[in-house]
Amino acid sequence: MNEKIINGLDICDHDWSLMEDVFYETSMLDKNSTQKQKENLKHKYFEYYKKYYLEYFTLYKSSIGVGYICAAPNTTEDEYFLKN
Repeated sequence: MNEKIINGLDICDHDWSLMEDVFYETSMLDKNSTQKQKENLKHKYFEYYKKYYLEYFTLYKSSIGVGYICAAPNTTEDEYFLKN
């Protein structure tokens, strides 16, 4: 089995797309969610971290699938999360 572990700084656009798919598949969204709800959730819990905490992402790829984790610092002190 070909396995790779990739740091967030080294993740290519194609892999970010795969990670976005995983995000939606594992999110709390359901089939009745509106496009706006999807966009808001993606921004708050994926795009924001990608923009400000890129180095905290780790991607795991293997022949059976992909997974990722973002182990960001304490975001409860992050100004963005305090406002939203």
